Amino acid sequence: MPRLKWSPQSMRDVARLHDFLAPKSRDAAKRAVKAIRQGLKLLGSILKWAAPSTSCPRVSRMGDRVRQRAYVALYRYDGKEVVILAVRHGREAGY
Repeated sequence: MPRLKWSPQSMRDVARLHDFLAPKSRDAAKRAVKAIRQGLKLLGSILKWAAPSTSCPRVSRMGDRVRQRAYVALYRYDGKEVVILAVRHGREAGY
């Protein structure tokens, strides 16, 4: 299984998503962060199903819509390492 590495930007993105949800519900914020982390841990085993990005051929995206969540991760995979570049909510502008 490839090594998973979080970029500084992706870590800031997850913290930002948490901070957005926390005032409304701390439990929801914790569940969202946990779901994002767990989903991306599985990335190495499902790389063959990821949709390539049309804007950058070396970057792909993975969404977690199966359980009604709308988080999208952009990542780069070189065959040995997966680098998480960004994490966004699907309703954010530009996604």
